[in-house]
Formats: sequence, structure tokens, C-alpha cells
Amino acid sequence: MHHYSFVAANSLDTNMLNNLESRFELQESVCLNNLEELKLLLAMHGLSLSKIINLDLIDIEHCWLVEGASKEIAYSDFDDFYQHWLGVSHRESTMDEYGQFIYLNSFMNRFKKAKLKLICQEI
Repeated sequence: MHHYSFVAANSLDTNMLNNLESRFELQESVCLNNLEELKLLLAMHGLSLSKIINLDLIDIEHCWLVEGASKEIAYSDFDDFYQHWLGVSHRESTMDEYGQFIYLNSFMNRFKKAKLKLICQEI
């Protein structure tokens, strides 16, 4: 399993991003099987990985810039989105899975408005 953090940043200031408390305030993480699942999830939100960037960040293996106009998923449409995710990803529905997507969905409005959108793969 891989942990991917969606980071809504205003800059690529590595001092700020390496401050784990500060970064925690700017991110929401999901646990996925692989990069292909991440790309699928991003596509469902109207997003894609733009390019890998080299930042010297603590506990981060890879970091990508994200591009695209994020689609907002209304709370009333969330269950349909989640069922579609399960169908295309072939993942199992669990409380952890559902919970991580509820948190991510609520974070996506902030992510959409961020000056810089990053995805960081945690070590």
C-alpha cells in the first residue's frame, strides 16, 4: 500500500513543507495500492499528474504537480461517486476506504483553490 498526500500549497517553500505540522494542515492523505489507482482517482476528479518535481521533503519519496479543473462532488452525489470508484478500481468497500474518501472529498474544495496542487507519495 502507498500513502499519497494531496497538498494544497501556496508555494514550494521546502522549509514550510518540511515542517510536518504545517504540511499536515495543508494536506489530506489516501492509501492506495499503486500509482495507477492514484491516476484513476485523479481522473475521476478531472485532474492529472503534470510532472514530477524534485523537492527534498522529509518522508516523501516522490512529488508531482497536479493539473486540471477539479470536479466538485456534492455530498448528495458522494455515494454514487464512491460506488463508481469501487467498480472501476475493484477495491473493497470498508469503513476505512469510505472514510478516507469522505475526508478527501471534503478537502477537494480547498485543493481546487490552491495556488499549487501537489501529490506527494510518502515513504
